[in-house]
Amino acid sequence: SQVFAASSSLEKLDALERFAAGSVILGAELDFSELVLAFTEDEGADVVIDTVGSATFSSSLRSLAQYGRMVLLGEVAGGRARVGLTDIMFRDAAIRGSTGASLGDIQGAIELVESGQVEPVVHATLPIEEAAEAVRMVTSREALGRVVLTP
Repeated sequence: SQVFAASSSLEKLDALERFAAGSVILGAELDFSELVLAFTEDEGADVVIDTVGSATFSSSLRSLAQYGRMVLLGEVAGGRARVGLTDIMFRDAAIRGSTGASLGDIQGAIELVESGQVEPVVHATLPIEEAAEAVRMVTSREALGRVVLTP
């Protein structure tokens, strides 16, 4: 199976190439679904994990293979996604939203980090007094990884 990571930012491509397990796609000028379909010989992706939300929803849906699954993990822009229901029905697609992780998931993630098996990607660590700056980093899409606030 193939893995693709897409970004609209040239600055983030280098980091994606370090972390991604497959091909990295720049999607700023071209709809990334066209590239996914080209790389998969028009088959599409079996699974799409969309961490951006409404801004990339249409491209994510067009990237799906027949019987594909999409998981929505974020909404950066706060917008609304426009979708033709037939795009979902004729693909027999499954779309699932996820608001977060269970306590067990969080405990498991902490164990992976503490054991050194996983290294979290942290863009910046700021004092809580700089929360406005943290929000700016995230909403402007400057941050690559998490922005952590400390007391």
